[in-house]
Amino acid sequence: MTVTNRDDSPNAVVDRVISVLSAFSGSDALTSSRIAHRTGLPRSSVHRLLQRLVELGIVKRDGFDYRVGLKLFELGSVALAQHDVHQVAMPYMTRLSRATGMSVHLATLSDTDVVYIDEVWTDWAGPLRRGIAQPAHQTACGKILMACLPPDARPSIDFSDVTPKTRYSINSQRDLDRELRGVREAGLATTREEYFLGSMSIAVQIGPFDHASTALSLWGPIERMRQAEIVSHLRQASRAIWSAAQQGPGWERRKSVIRPLPHSSTEHFSRSTNYRPARRENSSSDL
Repeated sequence: MTVTNRDDSPNAVVDRVISVLSAFSGSDALTSSRIAHRTGLPRSSVHRLLQRLVELGIVKRDGFDYRVGLKLFELGSVALAQHDVHQVAMPYMTRLSRATGMSVHLATLSDTDVVYIDEVWTDWAGPLRRGIAQPAHQTACGKILMACLPPDARPSIDFSDVTPKTRYSINSQRDLDRELRGVREAGLATTREEYFLGSMSIAVQIGPFDHASTALSLWGPIERMRQAEIVSHLRQASRAIWSAAQQGPGWERRKSVIRPLPHSSTEHFSRSTNYRPARRENSSSDL
Protein backbone atom coordinates (compact mmCIF):
# COMPACT_ATOMS: atom_id res chain seq x y z
CA MET A 1 0.00 0.00 0.00
CA THR A 2 1.53 3.30 -1.12
CA VAL A 3 0.31 6.60 0.32
CA THR A 4 1.38 9.94 -1.04
CA ASN A 5 -1.11 12.22 0.72
CA ARG A 6 0.86 14.26 3.28
CA ASP A 7 -1.92 16.21 5.00
CA ASP A 8 -2.58 15.73 8.71
CA SER A 9 -6.29 14.92 8.57
CA PRO A 10 -7.34 11.85 10.61
CA ASN A 11 -7.95 9.85 7.43
CA ALA A 12 -4.50 10.68 6.06
CA VAL A 13 -2.78 9.77 9.34
CA VAL A 14 -4.60 6.44 9.51
CA ASP A 15 -3.70 5.75 5.88
CA ARG A 16 -0.02 6.35 6.63
CA VAL A 17 -0.07 4.11 9.70
CA ILE A 18 -1.73 1.27 7.77
CA SER A 19 0.73 1.77 4.92
CA VAL A 20 3.69 1.45 7.30
CA LEU A 21 2.27 -1.67 8.98
CA SER A 22 1.44 -3.24 5.61
CA ALA A 23 5.10 -2.96 4.66
CA PHE A 24 5.80 -5.80 7.10
CA SER A 25 4.35 -8.39 4.73
CA GLY A 26 7.08 -10.96 5.31
CA SER A 27 9.05 -12.26 8.27
CA ASP A 28 12.16 -10.13 7.69
CA ALA A 29 13.01 -7.08 9.77
CA LEU A 30 12.97 -3.75 7.92
CA THR A 31 14.89 -0.51 8.24
CA SER A 32 13.07 2.81 8.17
CA SER A 33 14.54 3.58 4.74
CA ARG A 34 13.25 0.25 3.40
CA ILE A 35 9.80 1.01 4.78
CA ALA A 36 9.89 4.46 3.21
CA HIS A 37 10.79 2.87 -0.13
CA ARG A 38 7.95 0.36 0.09
CA THR A 39 5.32 2.89 1.13
CA GLY A 40 6.41 5.94 -0.86
CA LEU A 41 6.27 8.04 2.30
CA PRO A 42 9.00 10.56 3.26
CA ARG A 43 11.63 9.05 5.55
CA SER A 44 10.97 11.74 8.15
CA SER A 45 7.27 10.77 8.30
CA VAL A 46 8.14 7.08 8.50
CA HIS A 47 10.60 7.75 11.33
CA ARG A 48 8.00 9.65 13.37
CA LEU A 49 5.35 7.00 12.84
CA LEU A 50 7.72 4.18 13.76
CA GLN A 51 8.80 5.98 16.90
CA ARG A 52 5.22 6.21 18.10
CA LEU A 53 4.37 2.65 17.05
CA VAL A 54 7.37 1.41 19.06
CA GLU A 55 6.13 3.32 22.11
CA LEU A 56 2.72 1.64 21.77
CA GLY A 57 4.20 -1.86 21.33
CA ILE A 58 2.81 -2.19 17.80
CA VAL A 59 6.33 -2.31 16.35
CA LYS A 60 9.55 -3.56 17.98
CA ARG A 61 12.90 -1.89 17.36
CA ASP A 62 16.28 -3.63 17.41
CA GLY A 63 19.03 -1.20 16.46
CA PHE A 64 18.19 0.04 12.98
CA ASP A 65 15.76 -2.81 12.34
CA TYR A 66 12.02 -2.88 12.97
CA ARG A 67 9.71 -5.85 13.38
CA VAL A 68 6.03 -6.37 14.11
CA GLY A 69 5.40 -6.16 17.85
CA LEU A 70 3.41 -8.47 20.11
CA LYS A 71 0.57 -5.97 20.37
CA LEU A 72 -0.41 -6.78 16.78
CA PHE A 73 -0.31 -10.48 17.63
CA GLU A 74 -2.72 -9.81 20.50
CA LEU A 75 -5.09 -7.94 18.20
CA GLY A 76 -4.84 -10.65 15.54
CA SER A 77 -5.67 -13.28 18.15
CA VAL A 78 -8.80 -11.33 19.05
CA ALA A 79 -9.84 -11.32 15.39
CA LEU A 80 -9.47 -15.11 15.20
CA ALA A 81 -11.35 -15.58 18.48
CA GLN A 82 -14.27 -13.66 16.98
CA HIS A 83 -14.28 -15.75 13.78
CA ASP A 84 -17.06 -18.32 14.28
CA VAL A 85 -15.79 -20.81 11.69
CA HIS A 86 -12.21 -20.66 13.00
CA GLN A 87 -13.41 -21.38 16.54
CA VAL A 88 -14.83 -24.77 15.56
CA ALA A 89 -12.81 -25.83 12.51
CA MET A 90 -9.60 -27.34 13.89
CA PRO A 91 -10.96 -30.71 15.11
CA TYR A 92 -12.49 -31.36 11.68
CA MET A 93 -9.40 -30.14 9.86
CA THR A 94 -7.26 -32.55 11.88
CA ARG A 95 -9.57 -35.45 11.09
CA LEU A 96 -9.61 -34.48 7.40
CA SER A 97 -5.83 -34.45 7.23
CA ARG A 98 -5.63 -37.87 8.87
CA ALA A 99 -8.16 -39.32 6.43
CA THR A 100 -6.50 -37.94 3.30
CA GLY A 101 -2.84 -37.57 4.22
CA MET A 102 -2.95 -34.00 2.85
CA SER A 103 -2.25 -30.59 4.34
CA VAL A 104 -5.45 -28.72 5.24
CA HIS A 105 -5.86 -24.95 5.08
CA LEU A 106 -8.55 -22.57 6.30
CA ALA A 107 -8.57 -19.20 4.58
CA THR A 108 -10.53 -16.00 4.03
CA LEU A 109 -10.48 -13.32 1.34
CA SER A 110 -8.87 -9.92 1.90
CA ASP A 111 -9.17 -7.73 -1.19
CA THR A 112 -7.03 -9.40 -3.90
CA ASP A 113 -5.30 -11.73 -1.42
CA VAL A 114 -6.32 -14.83 0.42
CA VAL A 115 -5.26 -14.94 4.09
CA TYR A 116 -4.58 -18.28 5.76
CA ILE A 117 -6.00 -18.34 9.28
CA ASP A 118 -5.30 -21.95 10.27
CA GLU A 119 -3.79 -25.16 8.96
CA VAL A 120 -2.86 -28.76 9.58
CA TRP A 121 0.34 -29.56 7.70
CA THR A 122 2.03 -32.78 6.67
CA ASP A 123 5.64 -33.83 6.16
CA TRP A 124 5.28 -33.19 2.43
CA ALA A 125 4.63 -29.48 2.90
CA GLY A 126 5.99 -27.31 5.69
CA PRO A 127 3.67 -25.08 7.72
CA LEU A 128 2.37 -21.76 6.47
CA ARG A 129 2.62 -18.82 8.81
CA ARG A 130 -0.79 -17.97 10.22
CA GLY A 131 -1.99 -14.73 8.69
CA ILE A 132 0.20 -15.05 5.60
CA ALA A 133 -1.40 -13.62 2.46
CA GLN A 134 -1.05 -14.95 -1.07
CA PRO A 135 -2.52 -13.67 -4.37
CA ALA A 136 -6.06 -15.04 -4.38
CA HIS A 137 -6.09 -16.02 -8.06
CA GLN A 138 -3.06 -18.29 -7.55
CA THR A 139 -4.72 -20.41 -4.85
CA ALA A 140 -7.71 -22.75 -4.73
CA CYS A 141 -9.07 -21.02 -1.61
CA GLY A 142 -8.85 -17.65 -3.31
CA LYS A 143 -10.57 -18.89 -6.46
CA ILE A 144 -13.54 -20.41 -4.64
CA LEU A 145 -14.04 -17.31 -2.51
CA MET A 146 -13.86 -14.96 -5.49
CA ALA A 147 -16.31 -17.19 -7.35
CA CYS A 148 -18.73 -16.86 -4.44
CA LEU A 149 -18.91 -13.11 -5.10
CA PRO A 150 -21.01 -11.49 -7.83
CA PRO A 151 -18.76 -10.48 -10.75
CA ASP A 152 -19.17 -6.76 -10.01
CA ALA A 153 -18.16 -7.29 -6.36
CA ARG A 154 -14.92 -9.18 -7.04
CA PRO A 155 -11.63 -7.40 -6.31
CA SER A 156 -9.85 -5.95 -9.31
CA ILE A 157 -6.43 -7.53 -9.86
CA ASP A 158 -3.59 -5.63 -11.50
CA PHE A 159 -1.87 -8.51 -13.27
CA SER A 160 1.01 -6.28 -14.32
CA ASP A 161 1.96 -6.04 -10.65
CA VAL A 162 1.75 -9.78 -9.88
CA THR A 163 4.60 -12.18 -10.63
CA PRO A 164 3.40 -15.62 -11.81
CA LYS A 165 4.58 -18.36 -9.46
CA THR A 166 4.92 -20.93 -12.24
CA ARG A 167 4.33 -21.14 -15.98
CA TYR A 168 0.85 -22.49 -15.19
CA SER A 169 -0.26 -19.48 -13.11
CA ILE A 170 -3.22 -17.42 -14.32
CA ASN A 171 -1.85 -14.16 -15.71
CA SER A 172 -4.79 -12.31 -17.26
CA GLN A 173 -8.25 -11.14 -16.27
CA ARG A 174 -9.80 -13.01 -19.18
CA ASP A 175 -8.31 -16.30 -18.03
CA LEU A 176 -9.38 -15.62 -14.44
CA ASP A 177 -12.97 -14.82 -15.44
CA ARG A 178 -13.15 -18.06 -17.42
CA GLU A 179 -11.71 -19.99 -14.49
CA LEU A 180 -14.19 -18.50 -12.00
CA ARG A 181 -17.13 -19.36 -14.24
CA GLY A 182 -15.97 -22.98 -14.15
CA VAL A 183 -15.56 -22.82 -10.38
CA ARG A 184 -19.13 -21.60 -9.92
CA GLU A 185 -20.45 -24.40 -12.12
CA ALA A 186 -18.44 -27.10 -10.33
CA GLY A 187 -18.84 -25.74 -6.80
CA LEU A 188 -15.15 -26.29 -6.10
CA ALA A 189 -11.82 -24.81 -7.13
CA THR A 190 -8.50 -26.41 -8.01
CA THR A 191 -4.96 -25.33 -8.68
CA ARG A 192 -2.62 -27.68 -10.51
CA GLU A 193 1.01 -26.59 -10.33
CA GLU A 194 -0.14 -22.96 -10.47
CA TYR A 195 1.54 -22.00 -7.21
CA PHE A 196 4.10 -24.75 -6.65
CA LEU A 197 5.31 -27.27 -9.24
CA GLY A 198 4.32 -30.84 -8.45
CA SER A 199 1.47 -29.81 -6.18
CA MET A 200 -2.30 -29.64 -6.43
CA SER A 201 -4.91 -28.01 -4.22
CA ILE A 202 -8.68 -28.42 -4.05
CA ALA A 203 -10.95 -26.02 -2.14
CA VAL A 204 -14.62 -25.63 -1.28
CA GLN A 205 -16.44 -22.86 0.50
CA ILE A 206 -17.77 -23.23 4.03
CA GLY A 207 -21.44 -22.33 4.18
CA PRO A 208 -23.94 -21.33 1.47
CA PHE A 209 -22.18 -20.42 -1.76
CA ASP A 210 -23.53 -16.87 -2.07
CA HIS A 211 -22.77 -16.04 1.59
CA ALA A 212 -19.42 -17.77 2.08
CA SER A 213 -16.44 -15.87 3.48
CA THR A 214 -14.22 -18.83 4.45
CA ALA A 215 -12.74 -21.66 2.40
CA LEU A 216 -11.35 -25.08 3.26
CA SER A 217 -8.67 -26.70 1.09
CA LEU A 218 -6.50 -29.79 0.75
CA TRP A 219 -3.00 -29.48 -0.65
CA GLY A 220 -0.56 -32.19 -1.60
CA PRO A 221 1.45 -33.91 -4.37
CA ILE A 222 -0.40 -34.36 -7.66
CA GLU A 223 0.30 -38.09 -7.79
CA ARG A 224 -1.49 -38.61 -4.46
CA MET A 225 -4.56 -36.54 -5.33
CA ARG A 226 -7.36 -39.07 -5.94
CA GLN A 227 -9.80 -36.30 -6.77
CA ALA A 228 -13.17 -38.05 -6.40
CA GLU A 229 -12.28 -39.42 -2.97
CA ILE A 230 -10.60 -36.19 -1.87
CA VAL A 231 -13.57 -34.02 -2.90
CA SER A 232 -15.99 -36.27 -0.99
CA HIS A 233 -13.97 -35.94 2.22
CA LEU A 234 -13.52 -32.20 1.68
CA ARG A 235 -17.21 -31.47 1.13
CA GLN A 236 -18.26 -33.49 4.15
CA ALA A 237 -15.73 -31.74 6.36
CA SER A 238 -16.94 -28.37 5.08
CA ARG A 239 -20.55 -29.22 5.91
CA ALA A 240 -19.60 -30.45 9.38
CA ILE A 241 -17.63 -27.26 10.13
CA TRP A 242 -20.52 -25.09 8.95
CA SER A 243 -22.98 -27.06 11.07
CA ALA A 244 -20.74 -26.70 14.12
CA ALA A 245 -20.29 -22.98 13.46
CA GLN A 246 -24.07 -22.54 13.42
CA GLN A 247 -24.18 -23.72 17.00
CA GLY A 248 -21.38 -21.35 18.04
CA PRO A 249 -21.39 -17.79 19.38
CA GLY A 250 -23.41 -15.32 17.40
CA TRP A 251 -25.43 -17.82 15.38
CA GLU A 252 -28.75 -16.77 16.91
CA ARG A 253 -28.22 -13.24 15.61
CA ARG A 254 -27.46 -14.44 12.06
CA LYS A 255 -29.67 -17.42 11.39
CA SER A 256 -32.57 -15.27 10.16
CA VAL A 257 -30.50 -13.99 7.22
CA ILE A 258 -28.25 -16.95 6.31
CA ARG A 259 -29.75 -20.21 5.09
CA PRO A 260 -28.21 -23.36 6.62
CA LEU A 261 -27.07 -26.08 4.23
CA PRO A 262 -29.37 -29.10 4.00
CA HIS A 263 -28.24 -32.40 5.52
CA SER A 264 -25.28 -30.74 7.19
CA SER A 265 -25.58 -31.94 10.77
CA THR A 266 -22.39 -32.94 12.53
CA GLU A 267 -24.07 -36.16 13.68
CA HIS A 268 -24.84 -37.18 10.07
CA PHE A 269 -21.29 -36.32 9.04
CA SER A 270 -19.80 -38.50 11.78
CA ARG A 271 -22.10 -41.45 11.04
CA SER A 272 -21.69 -41.47 7.28
CA THR A 273 -17.93 -40.97 7.09
CA ASN A 274 -16.53 -42.22 10.40
CA TYR A 275 -15.30 -38.66 10.95
CA ARG A 276 -15.35 -37.52 14.52
CA PRO A 277 -14.04 -34.16 15.64
CA ALA A 278 -10.52 -34.77 16.88
CA ARG A 279 -10.05 -33.61 20.45
CA ARG A 280 -8.54 -30.13 20.38
CA GLU A 281 -5.96 -30.90 23.07
CA ASN A 282 -4.56 -33.69 20.88
CA SER A 283 -4.51 -31.80 17.61
CA SER A 284 -1.12 -30.23 18.20
CA SER A 285 0.51 -33.64 17.94
CA ASP A 286 -0.58 -33.78 14.31
CA LEU A 287 0.99 -30.46 13.36
